[in-house]
Amino acid sequence: MGLSKTLKVLTCVIEQSLDDICRISDERIIQDLLASKMKAKNLHFTKRTVIKSEIYPDMEIDLIETCKENGVAIEVKVNPRFYEGVGQAIMLKELYGRKAVLLQVYDEVSERVINALRVASCRTGIKVILVSKKGKWVKVIP
Repeated sequence: MGLSKTLKVLTCVIEQSLDDICRISDERIIQDLLASKMKAKNLHFTKRTVIKSEIYPDMEIDLIETCKENGVAIEVKVNPRFYEGVGQAIMLKELYGRKAVLLQVYDEVSERVINALRVASCRTGIKVILVSKKGKWVKVIP
């Protein structure tokens, strides 16, 4: 399954799990929830995996698509500064050849954060999914 289909399923899973996600403040619990829900949709992700490389430093990934050498990798952040996780997603894409998705879950998301992540996403090719707990919405950028 390509990035667009995986992203569509992931977004659907997040939307269906929004009430649960809104009650969670721990990234690891969100990772566990998403891995479980994605498995039910026949998409298998391994949690908190380290990618090893002979030429680059080892790197931990929150969720990585199992059984696909260059599959989707998801970095999960809860109430981050807007730039947190962006560098990790870029490294996943550029150095390790993964299709990177950054999931940022906020209590409340400002328009300035949305604008900043939209520009960063367009320039880097990283897909960003934003979740607003207060507004109870999910937005894929760009």
